[in-house]
Amino acid sequence: SGDHRDSAVPSSGPNMNRNPAIADMTDPPASILIVDDEPDNLELLEVILAWEGFVILTAASGEEALASVAQKPVDLVLLDIMMPDMNGYEVVAKIKGNLATKNIPVLMISALVDVNTRTLALTAGADDFLAKPLERAELVLRVRNLLRKTRAAIDGGQVLEGEVGSRAADPVESESEGLLGMMSTLT
Repeated sequence: SGDHRDSAVPSSGPNMNRNPAIADMTDPPASILIVDDEPDNLELLEVILAWEGFVILTAASGEEALASVAQKPVDLVLLDIMMPDMNGYEVVAKIKGNLATKNIPVLMISALVDVNTRTLALTAGADDFLAKPLERAELVLRVRNLLRKTRAAIDGGQVLEGEVGSRAADPVESESEGLLGMMSTLT
């Protein structure tokens, strides 16, 4: 691909300036791995998303992407479909097939816009799909929405785990509360 940047390393290029209008960013900022074999596409996506306050890592191939998420899981993967050696479908299937990375949301992008391409992407495990050429506003909104949904699911899971843990700690009390609740609905 001709891109000799240090892949899968947070960017430190011309995109260190951040959008002053960022309102819903969390601390620390979410990390996004951008995977595309075209250096111009990588750079454009990197500039757009870094401006929005995200920590950006890049990979120029599917193999680099898999090595990167295995080494340091990210909050989201932005993945091109058409790449040599290992295409995006194969990459997303491997990410979703790995217990350690299966919950990382994957947003697939492609210049192919037919229904079959979108269906294959979603079937392979993608959480969302965007057609090229990308619109900046739509890209940012879809990224934020996927991150928000993932964080809500994680937070919900932690709340549920806490609830289960507290009920498991005192099963007699939990059972009697449950019986009292059922009895009150009968009266």
